[in-house]
Amino acid sequence: MARRSLHRPSARLVALSVITVAVLSVGILVVGVAAATFYGEYGLHPEKNAREWAGHELAYAAPGICQDCHAAEYGRQATSQHHAIGCQSCHGPLEAHATDPEVTELALQAPEAGICAQCHAATSGRPVGFPQVDLSTHFRSGECRACHDAHSTAVVRPPVVSHPLVKLPACVTCHKPEGLKELPTGHEEADDPVCMGCHAAGADGLHGASR
Repeated sequence: MARRSLHRPSARLVALSVITVAVLSVGILVVGVAAATFYGEYGLHPEKNAREWAGHELAYAAPGICQDCHAAEYGRQATSQHHAIGCQSCHGPLEAHATDPEVTELALQAPEAGICAQCHAATSGRPVGFPQVDLSTHFRSGECRACHDAHSTAVVRPPVVSHPLVKLPACVTCHKPEGLKELPTGHEEADDPVCMGCHAAGADGLHGASR
């Protein structure tokens, strides 16, 4: 009898095994429920996701539809450095306008300078060859479209000062509301180097600015 009892598990070992199996079962159940809950809320559900997106009202028009009515602008952009930028990136969602051309509210509005600045404001990390400007000195408070055609990216050179500059006072002495010639729309009073940065002859924008 003593020898045979060596091959029979003790009651304590049996109880420990049962408890271990029970704990593991409960643990697996808890993990399974947690995983199912997480997946149910955050998991991949292609059909549900597609239904939700399909239920949204369209805001953006189909790419390329703008050329049907705006062939001139579309043509200039197609051959410019902006060719990869969609019209609605600057003009905003245009589905309503494309469906009914009479709907012009918030559509086809000329983009403000802030739109241009999103890409062209001087920022560390952008490629060296990418056109960037310091907004604090580059035509301050002005409208980009006064000098730049956003569709063709061509630059309209500001007029060069046609009168002598030697020994003359500051530009804003004469160019102000009550002066000899009012500042153009979109301009603000600034120091001479700022004015001559656009209105002086020469590619560097400063040639001939001496006083």
